[in-house]
Parts: sequence; structure tokens; C-alpha cells
Amino acid sequence: MTNPRTVLLFIWLLLSVISEEFFRLWSLLGREIRQRAGVPVVDGVAAAVSIAESPVRLGLSTSKVRTYGTPRPKKVIGWPFEHKDLEADSYATANA
Repeated sequence: MTNPRTVLLFIWLLLSVISEEFFRLWSLLGREIRQRAGVPVVDGVAAAVSIAESPVRLGLSTSKVRTYGTPRPKKVIGWPFEHKDLEADSYATANA
């Protein structure tokens, strides 16, 4: 019987090779379109990776102080419960 870890490792390696080849071919396609059409082509994957890397290159990180704003006050309707509301709920639950 085949070890499940071996199968998972094989699948992971296969997917990594396929994805590398796909992105290599995709970048070649972009170059080909750029040359034939004479228009700039933006590689979406490369652009997304560059955008994700930019805060790290700039040395930025998430704020550690007051990450979320203070909630606005809001009116809660039906709180606190009135006594007759509780009686109606208990009656409906008991007779259900």
C-alpha cells in the first residue's frame, strides 16, 4: 500500500512544476503580444507579487496601537426586556 505522505508529496511537486511552467509560458505570451501588437502588457501575477512585496521593502508593518476605531453608540431596541415580553416568550416556548 502507498504511503499517503508520499502521494501528497508527489502531488505537491507535480503542482509546483506545472505552476512554474504555466507562469513561464504566460510571461512569454505577454512578451509575444507586446511585440506583435506594440502595446504594453502588464503581467498580472508579477504586478500582484510586486504590490504585495512593496510594504515589506518599505519597512512598513501593521499598526499595533488602536487598530480598530471605537464603536459608535447605538440604540438597542427591546433591551432591557419588559416583564410581559418574557412571559410571552416563556408561554410560547412551553406550548410549542
